[in-house]
Amino acid sequence: MSTITFMWFWHDKRAAQRQRPRTPERDLLIWSLFGGWLGALAAQTWLRHKSQKRAFIIKLWVTILVHCWMFIIVAVQLILSSDDLW
Repeated sequence: MSTITFMWFWHDKRAAQRQRPRTPERDLLIWSLFGGWLGALAAQTWLRHKSQKRAFIIKLWVTILVHCWMFIIVAVQLILSSDDLW
């Protein structure tokens, strides 16, 4: 997912440079939410894309926190349900 998200950021940056239709920020954030947040952070750093827009940065970090929270909830549920197996 991170690779795909990175590629979407790259595609959007390239579209911006060529004055072509852009990828909606909502789509970039959805890719980030569903596991591509590391690719999004890498793209912000290496491509310098969406790295100056404070509103987008805040939204990205919210999606990262939501993703981590979902991961914790699923992990805890798996751990609790594994007690039944033993």
